[in-house]
Amino acid sequence: MTKEEAYQEVSRMYPNMSEDGKWTQVSIMLNGDILVDERGPNVSPTEELLRLVLERAKAWLLEELPTIFEKVVIFFDDLINSLPEWAKKGIKYAIQFFINYFN
Repeated sequence: MTKEEAYQEVSRMYPNMSEDGKWTQVSIMLNGDILVDERGPNVSPTEELLRLVLERAKAWLLEELPTIFEKVVIFFDDLINSLPEWAKKGIKYAIQFFINYFN
């Protein structure tokens, strides 16, 4: 999937989300897909894997969309720092964190 296709998908799913939020979601989606492709379809969402997805997404944004990266770098840092909470509360915690941040 291209970044433009991913953006269109995110826009359909979250039409009221800010542009920064949409592109942040795209960066996470694309890098998550790459890691699943690299590690195989049975990969489990461990804290280490989630941290790697977020770090790669952060780097992708810096390279591809540096203006947006500047606006969301704190979001990534907060999300990465909250990874231990994800482990305790589940992935729904992270999804709600994301939605709350960008709405």
